[in-house]
Amino acid sequence: MIFGMSPEEFSLLAVFGVLILALLFFLYGYLPRLRRRRQRAEAEAVGRAEAEARREAQAAEAAASDAERDAQMALGKGLVETDYWWEIATPEERRIINDAWRFRWDRPEERWDRPEDFEAEPRHWPLALALPFAFWHQAIWDRLPGVDGDWTRRMLIRDWGIRTRHALLEQLHWLHVAGHRVPFNLERENAAALDEGEAFAVEAMLEARAGDEEAAERLWRFRRARADDRGIMRVDFTAWDLVRFAMLVRAGTAAGYLTVEEGMDFLLEQVDEMRACYGSWPEVGEHFRVARWYWHSVGGEQERETDVLDMARQQALVLAMSPWHDVPWDMPVPPAQGRFRDALEAEELLEPGAPLLRRAESFWGRRRAEPAGG
Repeated sequence: MIFGMSPEEFSLLAVFGVLILALLFFLYGYLPRLRRRRQRAEAEAVGRAEAEARREAQAAEAAASDAERDAQMALGKGLVETDYWWEIATPEERRIINDAWRFRWDRPEERWDRPEDFEAEPRHWPLALALPFAFWHQAIWDRLPGVDGDWTRRMLIRDWGIRTRHALLEQLHWLHVAGHRVPFNLERENAAALDEGEAFAVEAMLEARAGDEEAAERLWRFRRARADDRGIMRVDFTAWDLVRFAMLVRAGTAAGYLTVEEGMDFLLEQVDEMRACYGSWPEVGEHFRVARWYWHSVGGEQERETDVLDMARQQALVLAMSPWHDVPWDMPVPPAQGRFRDALEAEELLEPGAPLLRRAESFWGRRRAEPAGG
């Protein structure tokens, strides 16, 4: 007997004690590992939650960035990174871009008539319409004519074949009534209506006219319209025509073909049409830029060079220092007094008493009028 127990009972108790001690030693070593494992699991869960939160934040930031870029496109600022245009520009183009970005706002006496006391007035709205060209011509933008007369007369002859008042009014009448927006809208409408087989046949027909510059340009535009390149199917060509109208008015005033009073009234004639088509100055600039690309109708290196310079101009025009930021889009403007119609009648370019009608509703106008989802 041991402690009042039989040897068998004592052996069983000893075995049980050993098992208890082994269990205690196991728990003593295992519980810390279990605690550390749980801590690692908790840390990993926290890490996953933080990573998910970061992904959600990045997604929200990306969505906000996309929304901001979409808003910028709606304002006409475009979706182009300036650094890209700088990287592909030649040294001469970089010089032009540098000048474009500054637009010499640090030397306002070269851009404003009286910069020290400038305050936007109704007359400045129609003058601001010509700003994309005043930019390149280094002109005083806020008065007529604002540019050298001798240089302007040479430019009118070289670029427009204009040598007389009659020729100037003829071009202004064309831009007012139809311009490029009528044939370009028709081109887009026709391109959109064709199926793949018909489109292939049109391309083959135009490609067969080798050496025909007009056919080559039409083929280029046809392909751009079919692909909706740069959103060309949503571009309103009115800016392309009426900004050029404003440029010709400024040039005609400088050349002596128009009086200052006529020039201002001719510009006022376009205010309502521009406001009906666009909602801001940057939007005017962006539609003008893409329309000019479509009109230019060239690809390759020439297209790249044009893109660099046109984007530089657009970026400069939407800077906070640009005159477009000083002239409210919706500021009150007096109505035109009819001098444009009178001048056309005097040159027998318009029947006496006939209204200044524009062409029938355009393809673009119909698209704007379509209901959502139509």
